[in-house]
Amino acid sequence: MSLPNSGYIQLGTDGSTGRSINSEFGYGNDMQSYLGVYAGKNGVAYRFPSSGNQIAANDFYGTSRISGGATYLGTGYWTVPVYNTIYATIQGGNGGQGGNYGFNACNSTASTQDWTGGNAGNASYFGGYLGAGGGNGGNNSGGGAGSGATANGGWTNPFLGGSGPASGSQIYITIGNGGNGGHGGVNYPFLVYGCFPLGDAGPGAAGNAGYVYVSWS
Repeated sequence: MSLPNSGYIQLGTDGSTGRSINSEFGYGNDMQSYLGVYAGKNGVAYRFPSSGNQIAANDFYGTSRISGGATYLGTGYWTVPVYNTIYATIQGGNGGQGGNYGFNACNSTASTQDWTGGNAGNASYFGGYLGAGGGNGGNNSGGGAGSGATANGGWTNPFLGGSGPASGSQIYITIGNGGNGGHGGVNYPFLVYGCFPLGDAGPGAAGNAGYVYVSWS
C-alpha cells in the first residue's frame, strides 16, 4: 500500500493505520536511512533526496515501496508498475492442425478432395520490447502443426538508467491467437452401386493461443 497524500504521517510504526514510514519501507526510524532510496510515488518511479540533501516528512506523501509482482497479461493496454527490473516471457500462438483426410472405400485410399492444412498461429508482443512468432499450420492429416516461438527479455527502469518502459506508462500487449484447424477431406463410402461423396472427415484441431508473462522487482 502507499502512504497517504495528506494528513499526518510518522516515522515510527503505528499499527495498521497506513501512515507509518517505517511500516511501509522498513529502513528504520532514522530519516537519514531513506536518503537516495528508490520508491514509487503515485504510480511512477521516485527517488528520495540523495545523501547530503535535506529530507522531510513531506517527501513521503504518496510514496510506496517497490514490492514486485508477477502476472499473465491479456491483449490490451497494460499500465507498467513501479519496478527496478522487469522480465517478460512470451510465446506466439500455436498453428492449427491439418484437417483429417477423407476415405475412399472403393480403392481404400485417402481422399484429399476439399482438404486444407491448418492456419499458422499469430505472434505475441510485449509492447515494442519483445515479440514471438506463431507456429506453422499443420500440413498433413490431423496434425503437423508447429508450436509458437518463445522469447525472453529483461529491462531496467529508465529512471535507473535502463531501457525498459517507464513506470506509469501504458504499453500494448498482444496475445497471439492459435491458428484455425484445416478442413477435412471428402469421404466416399460404398453405397450399393459404388462409392459416392458423402460428408467430410473431421477438421483439424485449432492451435492454443500464446501468452505474455511478466514479473518485476
